[in-house]
Amino acid sequence: MTTISTEVQFIISILFAFGLPFYLVIQISKNNKLKLVIQSKRNSIIRYFLISISVIAAINYFYSSRAEPSYIHRWDMFHTIMGVKYFEELGYKNLYECAVAFDSESHNYYEEVEKIRDLSTLRFVSVEEVIKDHNFNGIFTPERRKEFIDDLAVFNSITSKNYWKRLLRDKGYNGSPFYSFIISFFVNTFPLTTTTLLLFSFIDIILIILAFFILSKVIGINNTLIAFIFFCVNFPNRYEHMGGSLLRFDYIVYLIISISLLYRKKYGFAAVFMALSTMIRIFPAIFAIGLIVKGILIFIEKREIDSDIYKFFKVYSISIILLFLLSFDFGRGFENWLLFKNNMEVHTESSAGYRIGFKHIFMYSGDITRDDEFIPYSAKGKQFDNLRVYYYLSLSFILLMLLAVMYKQSNVNAMLLFGLLLFNLLFVSTRYYYSVLVLFFLFDGSKTWLRHGAFLFWITAITYAVYFYNDYPPFIYNYLYSFLLLVFVLYILMERAIVLQIFKSETYSFQRKTNHPDKPK
Repeated sequence: MTTISTEVQFIISILFAFGLPFYLVIQISKNNKLKLVIQSKRNSIIRYFLISISVIAAINYFYSSRAEPSYIHRWDMFHTIMGVKYFEELGYKNLYECAVAFDSESHNYYEEVEKIRDLSTLRFVSVEEVIKDHNFNGIFTPERRKEFIDDLAVFNSITSKNYWKRLLRDKGYNGSPFYSFIISFFVNTFPLTTTTLLLFSFIDIILIILAFFILSKVIGINNTLIAFIFFCVNFPNRYEHMGGSLLRFDYIVYLIISISLLYRKKYGFAAVFMALSTMIRIFPAIFAIGLIVKGILIFIEKREIDSDIYKFFKVYSISIILLFLLSFDFGRGFENWLLFKNNMEVHTESSAGYRIGFKHIFMYSGDITRDDEFIPYSAKGKQFDNLRVYYYLSLSFILLMLLAVMYKQSNVNAMLLFGLLLFNLLFVSTRYYYSVLVLFFLFDGSKTWLRHGAFLFWITAITYAVYFYNDYPPFIYNYLYSFLLLVFVLYILMERAIVLQIFKSETYSFQRKTNHPDKPK
């Protein structure tokens, strides 16, 4: 991330970290004259202000953070395009070995690469040994082999030789079979050129804007603009790392659309989009599970089945099955999912420097700056094993609080609480999946969303401030951000259980003209 881009995001974070509490104070103030002044200027000043900041944040996020040296995310595009296009021959494990083997017989562009990662073991192996022992010519037809080499040439044309030394040490392609099925349409329909790669990189931007446009029809323009601004400055949601590629934000787009439809009581259509998000990234299933848990709590209390939740569950289940079967049209059919399962087991065997989650608090080992001795994640994993009982005790306590709070929430709020909180508590996910934090801005029409928003902007601002002085990834992501999110988790549960009762009489419209469509009863 460029320094200027980071500083702009920090400034915007600070602005809203202070601005949202001020706006909240005005909303709950008993000074009617002050309220009237603010409300009379809202459409003419506040909205224009939010639009201006949104434009600045969007340009900074979608362009500035990826402007140099290439807008095309060469690293991610290589894995996605080549990983999908040649999946039938290579699966998840042989992309790097095949690349260096065929390059040695053609362009010899990787001559400076000495070691690559063996994607079966995640260990580094000698390129010389790979080239000597390879048998990929027997796997590819002559036409497919030539196409593979030509595609390598396209990436070589926009990538330095030194860049490949790092790229071929990554952990390969790991998209789900259904995600691969979708990507296969693009890679098999359009010829691979630098122009098509650039056009592919714009699809995510269009989808993100579409999702927030749909959201604005539900929660209003001002609220949507604030959520969009947070999306663009949210620290782990870095466009530098994910942007400029092909369909890397589709899962959050489908989640936003799904929740927007839930607020409109369109439970069937919402279930379809939730299923799409689930089949693409798997983890969004936890949001669907949250709604099902809410239905179980209702049944236990009232001995009746919530018809909306039942409809969601039915359509969601059917959609998952149909999309699962549809994915068989890609690659090796059902075997794709077995390979994916095995690949993810290897990928998630240990944590990494750019991952976030509650579990990291129990892995703390003292390496907080680049000057400290690096502690391998295998050692951190052993430390977690020693503290595992404390992790589960803490998790149990928080889950009990969550279940107690969920019953008093609307269906949508219960789903969001369950999904967002357990995503942080159970998993050690890579930073870019924390774009889901924007969903906290989709809570009900009480003033709580302002408090949540202010808290999240503060978390982001604090993280940026620390990042300027210490950019060591394990400290920033594993420890600092994981700890700040834990504080937020505890805060939101306490706020929902206690503080919400203070504000319940002051619920205001989530939309411009009508009451919030799914506010708690």
